Amino acid sequence: MDLPENVMAESLDEIIRRSELRLEQQRVHADLLSNNGAQHTSARATLADGMQALKKLRAYRARFNDVSR
Repeated sequence: MDLPENVMAESLDEIIRRSELRLEQQRVHADLLSNNGAQHTSARATLADGMQALKKLRAYRARFNDVSR
C-alpha cells in the first residue's frame, strides 16, 4: 500500500472504531427505552441504519486490504 492509501486506511479504521462506539451507545439507549414506545421504535431504526452503514464502511475498508496484495 502506498502512502495515500495507507493514510486513507488508517482514517477508515478510526471512523470504524468511533462508529462502533457510537452504535454501542445507541444500543444501550434503545435498550433503556420502553419496548412499546415510539422512541424505542425510532432508536431501534436508528441502530439498524447505523449497523448497515458500519457494514458498508467495513466492506469499503476491506478493499484497501485487497489492493495491498
